[in-house]
Amino acid sequence: MELYDTFGRYITTAKPDKSNIVQLGDLSAGVFFMKVFLHNNETKTIKIIKVGTDYD
Repeated sequence: MELYDTFGRYITTAKPDKSNIVQLGDLSAGVFFMKVFLHNNETKTIKIIKVGTDYD
């Protein structure tokens, strides 16, 4: 899986863990797009909205 910002700039490659969970904790709040590569050589793009958290 590849992660892109709203301008289409590549950010990072992400790998799911054994439970198929992708850790995105290091990202700041914003909108991102994740390109997922499927087994049949197709790709799917998923829009991700990460909200900020304020623990103060």
